[in-house]
Order: sequence, then C-alpha cells, then structure tokens
Amino acid sequence: MNTAQKLTPVGMALRVAVEQGRFADAQALLVQYREELEQLLKETVGAERDRVFCRAMETLEWGRKCALAGRSHAARYLMHIRATAPYVAAPAAHTWRIEG
Repeated sequence: MNTAQKLTPVGMALRVAVEQGRFADAQALLVQYREELEQLLKETVGAERDRVFCRAMETLEWGRKCALAGRSHAARYLMHIRATAPYVAAPAAHTWRIEG
C-alpha cells in the first residue's frame, strides 16, 4: 500500500474523533495533522505527492461534512421540541418556616 492510500496516524485519530463526535479533540488534532502532512509532502514528489494531497483534502472534506450533518441533526431535533407551557415561577414558600 502506498503512502497516499493510507491515513497517517494523526489522520486516523482525527477520523476517529470526528466519527465519535468529539469535535473539540478533532480541532486539536488538526494542528498535528497539518504538521504531519507538511512533513509528508516535503518527503514525496510527483504523482505520489498529488495523491497524498488529494487524500488529505478528501479527509478534511469528509470531516467538514460530518460536522455539518451533526449540527443539522441537532438543529432539526431542537426545532421539534415544544414548550408545553411558558416558564412559571415557583410558588412562594417561606424559607424561614420550619414544619414538622
């Protein structure tokens, strides 16, 4: 398997974080993923370099679509929640009265 067909270790961790909905972790991994890709792109040339770049772009686009889909599902869920009654103040109770 050549370099472009497999994800880097940080790329795999990024993919797992997105799949599990851990977007804060995924955001932190993006910095490491960028550094890893920069190093990998320096080491590769020609068509192999283009494949590495395309794979990275596919991974990032996939992550973006997953994040947007998650937000869309959450928004749709929240739109269907109905408030049955407006907020009502709790009945006034005297906290100084000791019963019992």
